[in-house]
Amino acid sequence: MTLSGIFEMIIKIMILIFCMWIISRILSKFVGNIFTALILSSVSTIYLIFLTLDSTKKIGFEGIKLIIKQAVTLFISVAIMGITYQILNIISISSSIDGIAAFSVIILVLQKIMWNISNVVNSILDGAGIGKEKENKKEKNFKFNEKDKKNEKNEKKIKI
Repeated sequence: MTLSGIFEMIIKIMILIFCMWIISRILSKFVGNIFTALILSSVSTIYLIFLTLDSTKKIGFEGIKLIIKQAVTLFISVAIMGITYQILNIISISSSIDGIAAFSVIILVLQKIMWNISNVVNSILDGAGIGKEKENKKEKNFKFNEKDKKNEKNEKKIKI
């Protein structure tokens, strides 16, 4: 075995160890999402009870929104796990360094998506914050205008 062959084998081993670490992170997030969904499904009846009472409807609607977000999170998690499995089957045929490097990059991207899946779901379900910035600016301007009016009234009182 030549020196370049040994070097290539060491690189393959390092990349595969890195891929194993990434896949373990994906699996841990997947298992965490499953257990969160199980917990929410067990307490979902409490949210439905909150919906029946007039004074607690807001809590009930927030709970229903949380359950919907978790259902979408679980759906996307399962989809990413399916994509990861398919990629594992495709890349396992090839043992070239190019295939292994491509596999590690794809898995790294999927891992980043999996770890930020709650942000993705919030963006999908809440509309990615469209229009919220304008409302916040209006509210800030309104608050500043109220403060200016109060300051003007205080100044008038001081002058009198």
